[in-house]
Amino acid sequence: MDASKLFKSAWDHRHPFLQKQRLEAFRLVNGEGDHLPGLSMDFYSGSYFSVLKDPQWVSKKAILQKALLSLASEILPLSTPHFFWVENFPGVQREKVSMIEKKWVREGDMSFEVHLGEGLHTGLFLDQRDNRGWIRSQAKGKRVLNLFSYTGAFSVAALKGGAKEVVSVDFSKNYLGWLQRNVEHNGLGADTAPTYAMDVFEFLKRSKKRAEMYDLIIIDPPTFSRGKRIFSTEKDLGGLVALASELLRKGGHLFISINTQGLSPSQFRQEVEKGVRSLDLRILKIFSLPFDFRLSTEDSKNPSLKACWVG
Repeated sequence: MDASKLFKSAWDHRHPFLQKQRLEAFRLVNGEGDHLPGLSMDFYSGSYFSVLKDPQWVSKKAILQKALLSLASEILPLSTPHFFWVENFPGVQREKVSMIEKKWVREGDMSFEVHLGEGLHTGLFLDQRDNRGWIRSQAKGKRVLNLFSYTGAFSVAALKGGAKEVVSVDFSKNYLGWLQRNVEHNGLGADTAPTYAMDVFEFLKRSKKRAEMYDLIIIDPPTFSRGKRIFSTEKDLGGLVALASELLRKGGHLFISINTQGLSPSQFRQEVEKGVRSLDLRILKIFSLPFDFRLSTEDSKNPSLKACWVG
């Protein structure tokens, strides 16, 4: 393995696209798609966040870091890079990190707060970048509901697109506080971005009783969660879609995405169709991954991220 050559090839593939977009965060290495199976590397404005999904990479951290250093001056000149490593494979014992970095990264004219060194997730899902752009393009004048809102990147995108209100729901008060910082940092009014720290299913049931309706509903659940009830994407996606659809105004749309290989693309489609079966709705668009999430031929048959537009 010549890490330097593989990293350079990965960078050369992405560089032309990056020149056309104002991005400070992107995926530099995407596993098998860049001929480095079990390894992903994300760039966050001068910092490198790497996830080792295979034990073979643990002993090669020094080699990988040296190869990244040789490329760093080309990616972002005159900066001192920081490196973060997360081991994510069966049996690994998570080490307590010695450094945590919090920073803002730009995505076009939007900015998002990210935390590096706190664990597997940074607060911003880079593979949803194009989908954020789509939500933004569809949100003008609409009342939007963002379920499992996490740190609110979709909420910010919808508000930037001119949504009149974006209601965000997540069980975590911590994430909703993070969402509110993202909203404020982007110069968006908190009065148009109410948040609810509660179980999504409880929120949907309560909203149905109150006859609350939305023009656009974003459904981006975790693969597994434990709130007042246990939720599994593989078992419960269809039911979640059906429940959320009852709050959709006539002529409205659903954006639905999951991030798991536990459901194949065809099974994902079946679950979505099952969820909207009783309504006059259909899948209008299937979304693909951004340019920096290169996939091998095999992985392209069942990518982790699957997303669609329903109306």
